[in-house]
Parts: sequence; structure tokens; C-alpha cells
Amino acid sequence: MYWLIGVLTSMCLIFAARFYLLRREIKRLAIQIPELAANAHYGQRLYLEENDQGLAKAILEINRMVDGYENQLRRVGDLEKNIRLSITGLSHDLRTPLTSLAGYLQLLDKAPSPEKQQEYLGVILESVKVLQDLTERFYELTRLELDENSYDFQSLNLEHVVCECFLRFYEDFARKNIELNIQDAAKPPIVRADPLVLQRVLHNLIQNLLRYAYGTVSISFYEKGGFHVVKVGNETEVPLPNDIDRIFDRFHTADPSRSSQGTGLGLYISRKLVNGMGGVISAEKDRQKLFITVMLPMDQDTGNKVM
Repeated sequence: MYWLIGVLTSMCLIFAARFYLLRREIKRLAIQIPELAANAHYGQRLYLEENDQGLAKAILEINRMVDGYENQLRRVGDLEKNIRLSITGLSHDLRTPLTSLAGYLQLLDKAPSPEKQQEYLGVILESVKVLQDLTERFYELTRLELDENSYDFQSLNLEHVVCECFLRFYEDFARKNIELNIQDAAKPPIVRADPLVLQRVLHNLIQNLLRYAYGTVSISFYEKGGFHVVKVGNETEVPLPNDIDRIFDRFHTADPSRSSQGTGLGLYISRKLVNGMGGVISAEKDRQKLFITVMLPMDQDTGNKVM
């Protein structure tokens, strides 16, 4: 009988000690939890001094929530920084067309000859087009930065889409004395992509070609590592940066003296859009020749083999 009392007494003491330790541990954690939000970015997390499976699971879930909160804060900070940079770049690029508009409107107010009026109106309309392009691209950029872009993936023949887009601007290329040299693909390059997004990417590339290219624009197709690739090459008179990847930077303009012709956002937006479709867009140069490569995932449902 006495041994049973001794066992029960020992168990009570053990449970009491365990209860005391857990209660102390919970009090310690209760003090730490309010500090987590302020110190999460310093790497502070909850930890246990006492071994308890129930508390350990709870602490693990809390730490995961803190990780998610920290990642969200980092994303919001990056987003805010990107939008600030975009607004700064946009404000800078707005000055040229706005200054042009103000100047030529003042000239029109002086009642010049009909010929001069037509000339001034032509410049004003061109400045208005630049302003429209700026606002549209900034709207598109904001949607991309906020991850509000949705994709409607379909099975597409990359060669057909590219040829259709480029030939749509055939007269524009002809006016610039630019010849298109489109090489046939070895076999149909079927990709998984959004048709409208792909057209936006190609239109951005075409606008760059119309601004800066001369001579012959070459377009070729090939396969590489599970991707179908379209490669566009052209000669240009503007200086290419040593770090050619800079042409994809936000508001990068190939020729600052011609900044009124473009926003510098086209290739930056194109990279965002191509990445959103699971692809890759890159650039390389050979002296004064620029090559832009767009890689899009093969549509595996068509029987194409991954290389």
C-alpha cells in the first residue's frame, strides 16, 4: 500500500514539475510573440526551451506564418520601389513630348502660314502619340508589377504568329528600307503560350526594329532544350552597351538623343511577359549587330520531343 502511495506521489510531483515548466515556457513565448512582427526581418523566430510535441507543432506553424509575413513585406517593399522607379522614369520621359506640345502650340497661336500650320500639327500629333504610348505602357507595367496579368495558354504555331506579326508591318519596314529575311522552320514550332501576350511581345520587338534597325532583319527558328526559339537579328547604328542584358532594364533607351521616339519600357515589359509564359528572352551582340532570342516551352501534347 505504501509503495502505491509513493508511486502516486512521485507521479504527482513529476506532473506538477512538468506543468510548472510548461507554464513558464508559455509565459516566455507570450512575451516573445508580440515582438515577432517588429523583429521578423532580423530573423527572429520562436524557439522552445522545453521539449513538448504539442507546443513544438504550434511553434512551427507560427514560425511559418512569420516567414510568410516577412516574404509578403519584402514583396510589398520591392513593389513599392519598382513603382517609384517607374514613376520617376515616366516623369522624365514625359518632359520631352510635353515641352514639344507646349512649344508648337505657342507657334500655332501666332497664326503661321498654312504650310507651317500643317508642319506644326504633324509634330503635335507625333507628341500626342508618344504620350499615349507612355500612358499605355505605364498602365501595362503597373499591371505586371502587381501580378494582375492573367494568361490564356493555347497551342500555337510560333512560326505562323511571328510571320503574321512581322508581315503586318511590312509597309512600315519598306518605308524604313528594311528588308525582312524570314527563314522557314525545320518543322512546325508548336508552343504553349498566350496568343495576345505573344503578339504584344512581338510588337514591342518590331517597334524597336523600326526605331533603331537598318539593312536586313533576319528571323530564324530552332529548338533548344525543350523550347522552341525565334531569333531576330539586325544591324543598328546606335551604340550597344557592353552588358547587352541592360537593354531589358526599365526605361533603358538605346539612343538618349532619340528618347522622344520611345519609352524604353518595351523590352522590359517583353521580358516580364515572356517570363510569365514560362519562357526566356535574352540578347547578344556581334559588333553592331543585335540578336534578340525568345524561347517558349514546347507544347508537349503535340508530340514534340524535349531535347
